[in-house]
Amino acid sequence: MAELSFVALDFEFGMNLPTRTSIIEVGLQKVEMGEFTANRQWLVNPESDIDAYASDNIHGIYPSDVAFAPTFAEIWPQIVKFIGDLPIVVHDVANERHAIITNAKFYDLQLKPLRFIDTFKLAPNMWPGATRYGLNALAERLHLSTDGEHSALVDAQLSAKVLLAIADELNLDNLVALLERLGFDDFGIIDVNGGKPLKQPVTQLSPRELEEWLVPNSQAPENLFKNQTVLVSGQFQKINKHDLQQAIAQRGGLVQKRPKAVANKTDVVIFSDEAKAKQSKKFVDAVYAKHHGRSDLYLMSESELNKFLGL
Repeated sequence: MAELSFVALDFEFGMNLPTRTSIIEVGLQKVEMGEFTANRQWLVNPESDIDAYASDNIHGIYPSDVAFAPTFAEIWPQIVKFIGDLPIVVHDVANERHAIITNAKFYDLQLKPLRFIDTFKLAPNMWPGATRYGLNALAERLHLSTDGEHSALVDAQLSAKVLLAIADELNLDNLVALLERLGFDDFGIIDVNGGKPLKQPVTQLSPRELEEWLVPNSQAPENLFKNQTVLVSGQFQKINKHDLQQAIAQRGGLVQKRPKAVANKTDVVIFSDEAKAKQSKKFVDAVYAKHHGRSDLYLMSESELNKFLGL
């Protein structure tokens, strides 16, 4: 399994909404040739408060535990050295991605592009019949122990085990081949400019699906919608829905002509003031998904949309 090598990464956060100053623990598990090798774990001084509920009910880390711990900036060189040139593996990468980028910008940290695989994105393609794809749900499916869950190192190790289980089930020992088998064209990238998501190319859609979706402009410059699957909900005051969908596709977004529901592959939900006021089903489903395992889902309001499009 010479090419099945990576570093699984997980952060624990001191607040409900991850911010630059809320990292309180970092866990790294190195996998080389398909085998667990070295690991590292640090408590981190977040330079901010820690949510008491999270301390009592989630990670068990209290302010006194991190009062004299190093800051994220102080351990970053060790993290970079440990990862080296290997890709990282994260389950639901949105929070870690945001934390890495904001810290790099604030502290002027050296951040070379990090290749990543998100097991949360792989899981629906691997097990399409499942209804839950959180780390604990996958651990249960694969009969993996969750003792010590919400420890950064334990969660990193669980993410690694999930990826190894996928590779074993597919009988593959190559990460690139694994991504291709599950319909992804390449690794995702994290860099100071945001990088690129782990995405399925449009060519992975069936002919029937292509009839239901607008074909995105592949030559569009990088922007919020580029390579994102976008769902539109409601009637908008300054632009009709058809023109909005065309505008999204022109900017490289993948948008369904007649969207039915928020799906696992939905990246962005744009909701009108009307949809929010009436608590439309798509709006309610999107908010629920955001707070129940889809923290990477981006919810865009009508005012944000108007500003983005210059309306």
